[in-house]
Amino acid sequence: MYIDINLDNKSIYKKENTSPNMYRNIFLDKIQKYYNYKHIYNGAFKMENSLRIAIVREISTTSYKLSPEFYIYTTEALALYEAVKYTIKNKEITHKNYLILSDYLSSLIYIHNSTNPTNVSKLIQEKIYEAGKKK
Repeated sequence: MYIDINLDNKSIYKKENTSPNMYRNIFLDKIQKYYNYKHIYNGAFKMENSLRIAIVREISTTSYKLSPEFYIYTTEALALYEAVKYTIKNKEITHKNYLILSDYLSSLIYIHNSTNPTNVSKLIQEKIYEAGKKK
């Protein structure tokens, strides 16, 4: 299993200078390159005095309720962690190639940072390493 964190567009398309339509076109262009991959989307949101994360796949959604004391960064990172765990668990059962789609730039940057990652980023890096060993 190969896992790559793509940060290509982080400095090119700044939010204040890029229209939502342009983001949509960039997104559609990117995912066309992964037409044979199963797409997994993840989300973090506040609902009814708690934080929640969701992992959305083609036919199902899994959500988790978290303590309202979590920081949003931790919540977003946990959503990524759960998405990576799902790919490892289901790699041989349902599909071999997965594309995890996330707009959590700060979480992705911390995961990509191997010299000084946060604790949650370390957990994700360990899962990515585990996924890489399962070929």
